[in-house]
Amino acid sequence: MLLRGAHLPSPLLSFLEIFGERGAIHEQAYVDNLKACGLDTVCIEGVDITASTAEQTLNAMRAGVPIVVQDALKNGRWSGRADILRRVEIPSGLGSWSYEMSIRNLLAKPEGGRSSSFACIPICIAEGLAAVVSRW
Repeated sequence: MLLRGAHLPSPLLSFLEIFGERGAIHEQAYVDNLKACGLDTVCIEGVDITASTAEQTLNAMRAGVPIVVQDALKNGRWSGRADILRRVEIPSGLGSWSYEMSIRNLLAKPEGGRSSSFACIPICIAEGLAAVVSRW
């Protein structure tokens, strides 16, 4: 259940779960397409954002991996996972490259069941990404 604990009416919750499942299918098709185009990808496994998953993400970014899937970023008390980080040839603290964030599927379990968390997801992830690449 994607939105377990969310305080939403049952029909809406069911719709959002179906919508989330379709979003996940779309996201996987997008990643498969990137791979078919010859882009190397690294997938950060799991759903939690831990010191280990954040370090795996940083290592992939420092190595200049073209596509990082389900990255885990932390910046102080903020943390998040973008669906995809795509390398771009714009200098940053990483070297002659940096990363752009792509969120293919915004449906996830909101923190504490608050639907207002959805609006903060891209902002928090962007803040974490900015801290890593130090270009903003």
